[in-house]
Amino acid sequence: MSGGQLQVQGNISVGNEYLTLNGVGTAGSDGALRNIAGNNSWAGTVIVNTSSTVNTTADSLYFSGNVGANGSASTLTFNGNGNTTLSGNINGALSVVKNGTGTLLYNGTVGSTNTGSTTINAGTLELNKNSGTVAVSGSTITINSGGTLLSDNSENIGNGVNMVLNGGTWTTNGAGAASWVENLNTLTLSSTSTLNLGANNNTVAYTNSSGTTWAGSSVLYIENWNGLLAGGGNDEVFFGSSAGGLGGTSYTGQLGEVIFVDPTINGVAENIEYHATILSTGEVVPFEPTPEPGTVAVGAALGILGLLRELRRRKERNAIGTKE
Repeated sequence: MSGGQLQVQGNISVGNEYLTLNGVGTAGSDGALRNIAGNNSWAGTVIVNTSSTVNTTADSLYFSGNVGANGSASTLTFNGNGNTTLSGNINGALSVVKNGTGTLLYNGTVGSTNTGSTTINAGTLELNKNSGTVAVSGSTITINSGGTLLSDNSENIGNGVNMVLNGGTWTTNGAGAASWVENLNTLTLSSTSTLNLGANNNTVAYTNSSGTTWAGSSVLYIENWNGLLAGGGNDEVFFGSSAGGLGGTSYTGQLGEVIFVDPTINGVAENIEYHATILSTGEVVPFEPTPEPGTVAVGAALGILGLLRELRRRKERNAIGTKE
């Protein structure tokens, strides 16, 4: 289909038929394939011949076959307020863009091998492949403002994938597993964003990101963290495997842009925000500042004065008792 549009509605199931997409449809964002209404499915292979758009206007559209670029690099954009599911192999030089308020769900047991990028502009991209099965491969996943990445199971992002947080939210362990882990490549922070740690145990492990660009006025908020200041505990966030995994200090540079929101520290829920520090293991934890030397000296002096006053009071009491 080139410049045209295939519309589906009414709970239609298409079998093992090839579908070739060419373009964005008759009215730009309407899509070369448009799900108008109903829960419809396509079991055959989808070939993205040129950059194209799928628009799930309402209800749901389910692809169980493979989806891939036809040789040269191309982009497949998902629009609409409805929900779309891909359970096959996303392959070739294909990039994926998520627009619209609906959810794009990757599920099933077949991994993805595409070499393009993934961009979430709006709505939710939900990763629900079997644990250890790559749902997002390629070079980079970018989460823009208005977009959410929801990771249900462990290791659904390829280890070589870089992440760019540009105003969006990454929520981990959406399925509530007892233990959830994700290893990926570097993190770039382009705008204030949120890492929302899910229930139970979460481990997010980036590689050393000290060489990536973090916008100076941006903040990485880490929410629902539950761990230990010495490292370990329920939740762990790593940048590499050494204290050099992020640049700066607790108040400057990259580290200065990390804020823990209402963390649970050593088993105690805190209703305040904490700056961050990085341990020798590369784990980032809330920063508990040490009192300044002057503060320590003042405290010690006040303690001594208090002791002297108590001794003087005791003397006075003893003296009164002697007179009586």
